[in-house]
Amino acid sequence: MKLSIVIPVHDDAEGLARMLHSLQQALPAQGILAQVIVVDDGSPVPMRQAVPACALRALPLEWQRSPQAMGAGHARNVGLTCAIGSHVLFLDADDTVTPALGDLLVALETRDFDFALFAHDDSRRLAQGATGADEATDRALWADLAVGPAPQTLTPAQAHTICRISNYPWNKVWRRDFLRQRSIAYTEIPLHNDIEPHWAGFIEADRILCSGQRCVIHQVAPHRTQLTNRRGAERLCVFRALDAVAARLQARSAWQPDGALFAGPFLEFTLRLLDWVAGLLDDPADRAELQRHAALFLQAFARQAPPALARATHDALAAEPGLALRFLHWAEGGRARDAAP
Repeated sequence: MKLSIVIPVHDDAEGLARMLHSLQQALPAQGILAQVIVVDDGSPVPMRQAVPACALRALPLEWQRSPQAMGAGHARNVGLTCAIGSHVLFLDADDTVTPALGDLLVALETRDFDFALFAHDDSRRLAQGATGADEATDRALWADLAVGPAPQTLTPAQAHTICRISNYPWNKVWRRDFLRQRSIAYTEIPLHNDIEPHWAGFIEADRILCSGQRCVIHQVAPHRTQLTNRRGAERLCVFRALDAVAARLQARSAWQPDGALFAGPFLEFTLRLLDWVAGLLDDPADRAELQRHAALFLQAFARQAPPALARATHDALAAEPGLALRFLHWAEGGRARDAAP
């Protein structure tokens, strides 16, 4: 294995220096790392000049820079085009990696896979003396999966369960040629650009590995302008990502019916995501627009599905009455009776 790491950054020299330092501490010295590609997304001061020199040592750094801010999705796609390693890991400049990442990479060296999924910690949980994801649903899914630190191959049933976790750009090691051959990339939108590759990976992959190692610490600063904290109309770009996943599900299901088995998990994830976004939006007009877009998206998804996908969607809604009620609530513009979250 030769690993290319892609790190988008915009005007966060402190976070980038912390991330690079954590990489220096975590990665093995056996030559797994091919390159670290830092993509400066139009920072006012070029990050190459702003990061302390001590943070740039001992890593095979390469720099790319956009003349203006194009968003993290665009930056990650730029990095992917520059990747020369057999495998790719996308990291965020404002997070850190743990020594478990080095252990995982060593364990993956001789394994054959399309992508390998791993767990993470969250700074908010760590501050409370706890571990794991901040989202209770994610913690429950990981607990049900019950995987140890050694990477194991996921069964289809396991994949159809764990795919429902929140999709972060840094929780997978990808085989580079898998991404390129299946045309998997990040949606170039202001937020939610990791939804499309997450679901495309599960829909398209033949070999998925999973490790319970917590290899990244998601750092959340409550009062900063991180994407995690955005509460405005820019959240509505989520439908571009959801549309892309729905189109891929429909295309895959048309020639490989097994691909339709992700319909239920995707619907459950989508409804949970819509509930979450609705809770974030401060402006009632934005919430109304979210409802309108959600109704159009869900109605189109149910109407345009090929036969295999239509059956899988119907079966998922029939099997989970609570899911059906939530689907109706969003698909009918909020006229149906609210379901419990």
